[in-house]
Amino acid sequence: MSIKNFKNHSSFTGNDPSPRYKFGAGFGLSAYDVNLNLEEQKSYLLYDSVSAAEDLNGDTVAASALFEDVTYLFDVDTSYDGQLFAIINNDRLSTQFTFNSAVEVQTLSDSSYDSVGPEIRRLNTLGYV
Repeated sequence: MSIKNFKNHSSFTGNDPSPRYKFGAGFGLSAYDVNLNLEEQKSYLLYDSVSAAEDLNGDTVAASALFEDVTYLFDVDTSYDGQLFAIINNDRLSTQFTFNSAVEVQTLSDSSYDSVGPEIRRLNTLGYV
């Protein structure tokens, strides 16, 4: 994997009791906190948004990824088909995958520390990383 600097992230956190509460909506993408403990909820789904909201086709598909023995659930607009995503956990360990709207369970690459999202850039600017 090569180092990838992502522009956007969606959090897997939340306190809404509904079973599939959405986070990160607006970019045609929603992440869920289903069955995640507090540490796992500190993970992010990293991505680069499509160029404009009007470029979204409005068709979302359910997707999931198994990373570090944790199943992450998210819905993604099919306009993202073929684009690179990453999941980064609280320890900053990440895995990347190319989104495939034809399958629900995404095929992940090996895990490494090669994905950078907005939160890590913010912490770096503040001198914490």
